[in-house]
Amino acid sequence: MSSAALSHLLFNDTEFNIEMNLALRYADVVPFRVSTNYTMPWGAPLYDITIRGITVNPYSATSVKVTLPFSFENHSFFDLNGTIRTEIINTLNQRVSTATALINAPPQSGYSTNLEFLVPVGSASSLKEVHIYFNTSVLSYGPVVIPLV
Repeated sequence: MSSAALSHLLFNDTEFNIEMNLALRYADVVPFRVSTNYTMPWGAPLYDITIRGITVNPYSATSVKVTLPFSFENHSFFDLNGTIRTEIINTLNQRVSTATALINAPPQSGYSTNLEFLVPVGSASSLKEVHIYFNTSVLSYGPVVIPLV
């Protein structure tokens, strides 16, 4: 399976079609064969990653506080516990600020937090995208790139 297909499974619910075949020959005379197939649902651990809006507020003479409401749904059967590291990138493809947040997303639950960054005053108008890196006991993945519209 390619890494693109594996990445697809992080973000999209799907079904696995499983086919099993077992063939035996007893004493080189009696053949025996069993076949079965079934479908198994797969829940994406990072389903519907979203940043909804951006808030910029004064912080100091040189910085503004940028708040990004971040959420996803853990549709999987396992806990997602760990950290996310985020970077804000400007229109010149430069990293302007970083932040880290803890993740605790039990199976079949939603997760949301506000990602907060201190950004130089002059850079606040040229923010382009957020890069998100996940580091949990189950997976390490990134960056997930989300444009700031």
